[in-house]
Amino acid sequence: MSIAPDQEQRDFAVDPGHSVIVQAPAGSGKTSLLVTRYLRLLAHASRPEEVLAITFTRKAAGEMRERILRALSENDPAAQAALQQARQRGWNLASQPHRLKIQTIDSFAMSLLRQLPLLGEFDASVTLLEQAQDLYEQAAHQLFQRLYADDPLGPYIAEFLGWLDNDFDKASRLVAEMLARRDQWLDVVQEVVQTHQADPESVRDLLAAGIRELQAGVLEALERQLSETQLQELALLVEAAAGNVDAQLNDDLARYRFAGEIFVTQQDRLRKSLTRNQGFPPEAAEIKARGLTLLSDIQEAGGESHLAHLRHLPEANIPDAALAQLVNVCIALTLAVVELGELFAQRRVADFTQLTLSARTALSKDGAPTELALALDYRIKHILVDEFQDTSVAQFQLFEQLVQGWQPDDGNTFFAVGDPMQSVYRFRDAEVGLFFQAWHQGIGHVPLERVRLRANFRAGPGLVDWGNRNFAGIFGTAEDPLLGQIAYMPAVASRSTEPAHSVRVYKCDNEGEEIARLVSTVEQLQRMDDASTVAILVRSRTHLRSLLPALRGAGINWRATDIEPLPQRPVVRDLLSLAGVLTSPWDRLSW
Repeated sequence: MSIAPDQEQRDFAVDPGHSVIVQAPAGSGKTSLLVTRYLRLLAHASRPEEVLAITFTRKAAGEMRERILRALSENDPAAQAALQQARQRGWNLASQPHRLKIQTIDSFAMSLLRQLPLLGEFDASVTLLEQAQDLYEQAAHQLFQRLYADDPLGPYIAEFLGWLDNDFDKASRLVAEMLARRDQWLDVVQEVVQTHQADPESVRDLLAAGIRELQAGVLEALERQLSETQLQELALLVEAAAGNVDAQLNDDLARYRFAGEIFVTQQDRLRKSLTRNQGFPPEAAEIKARGLTLLSDIQEAGGESHLAHLRHLPEANIPDAALAQLVNVCIALTLAVVELGELFAQRRVADFTQLTLSARTALSKDGAPTELALALDYRIKHILVDEFQDTSVAQFQLFEQLVQGWQPDDGNTFFAVGDPMQSVYRFRDAEVGLFFQAWHQGIGHVPLERVRLRANFRAGPGLVDWGNRNFAGIFGTAEDPLLGQIAYMPAVASRSTEPAHSVRVYKCDNEGEEIARLVSTVEQLQRMDDASTVAILVRSRTHLRSLLPALRGAGINWRATDIEPLPQRPVVRDLLSLAGVLTSPWDRLSW
């Protein structure tokens, strides 16, 4: 068996002595890595409950649990030390598999709230909603109903509505959209409201501090992306251009903003040419040439978006009118959250965001660990998180609070694995930029060692090389946490065998030709291996309207989920009509 090209990195990633974040592309054996690390942690644990593995789906949790139990029951070499530890300490995992703490993030959050529900201010018996859009819209509607009540905060809501030209529909839509993503802004907004209540003048300082933090983050990202030589050249060209247009650059922020203005277009693209308007007149040929060379180097280094951000850096000095508007927006959003909470309570339901926010509250109160958090510090010593690229803001903060009591050299470890190129949970408010935050800054105060895997065990060289060539141009080579931009990481095939043709591309002039090509290709593949399965990927369900009848006509059986609406099938429509007749004989439409 050949050794993976990144075996050294894999060995480091499963070492229980390190806290690690792993970028693992498709087919890189991520689940095997998680299982191996979990088993190694068990070998050093006093109780199996000390090791907590978090996944994002029940299917992934079930697969991981099954693989760990199989490794333990079949005397897998990777499980030997864990088996010995289990026997010595009498864990009886075969009869008590529930002691293996492998949970989805939502089930873990619920388990926290069931332990101390009052701390989370959450009824753990409520029904969780996959979609709560109607409640977000109703909460927004009830917010503006306060205008017709004797509400002391009514003037703030009226001003908020006024800034939107009294467009009720637009205001309601915007508030509902914000409620769906409240984990991304709730803490900041509540801090603004509380500060305003205590000392209105301090709000300006609070917001200015946030803007300065944003400025620093943008500049740090630029400095990470460009070399020292490129940064020096950028500074020199900015000074030269400023002198040619008499621009007054009083500080570093002004210099950086000026750099964004002269080197980036209104469409946030690097300029193809530099003119007198940007401070590069014809007589300054040498400086202009150096500027164009620098822009080419920045493009190649993947720094375009970082330079574009400089154009949009806000001033920390907030005008009075803008400050008043921000305060009103924050008050309106806070009241909308209150309305949403009351709706949840009345209907005994909650969304997943509320579940995670409440779990977070159960772990921290007024910036200090709660009794539950202190108890968890004793019980949970190792945390493993799968699919870390799909973490939302509230979930990320939950992880930070889980490690808030950890101390350096206490033996506790945090392990996160994922692939930003595969982030798919945007509909659940996943924020891929959090992966980069943990990559560069760690989780809470826990630094993370960085590991990148390259081996692909799933596909052969032809498919892997084709993906490297094509997706490198689609993703680009730069990461940008602000935009959620992900750099492509090339993979290395570890399989030596593959089909004769890994990738074929056909050009079809119309839908009929495309469907005929698909059907003939499926038939050809089935003749080659009638035991294999064939997957057909389409952009949306509407693209299957002509394809599915063609597959049936060719005698090709297919299986899918939520693809063909059952109510439209003739037999189902007949059965529904029959049911209507039997239950309501007077139903003339069913007859």
